[in-house]
Amino acid sequence: MTTIPVPDRYDDWQDEAECRGTELDMWFDDARQAECAAICARCWVVDECLADAVRLETGQTPYGFRGGKTAAQRLKERRAKTRARK
Repeated sequence: MTTIPVPDRYDDWQDEAECRGTELDMWFDDARQAECAAICARCWVVDECLADAVRLETGQTPYGFRGGKTAAQRLKERRAKTRARK
């Protein structure tokens, strides 16, 4: 079992994340999205996590469950914001 590691680039909010110590693989398994959503729903730093995911995914295809959202949800929101700016 692989757990979520401390990344090279580290922000203090990650200390408070409910997902710390969970299996890393679950966040990339579509069959476990409900489990991920439940963890994110009780997390104090879900907004920071979502902002970090969006920042890191700029120009890339989103992958995995982060910030309380699936990759598809984050991509849809990013596209909507891009259209709104035009």
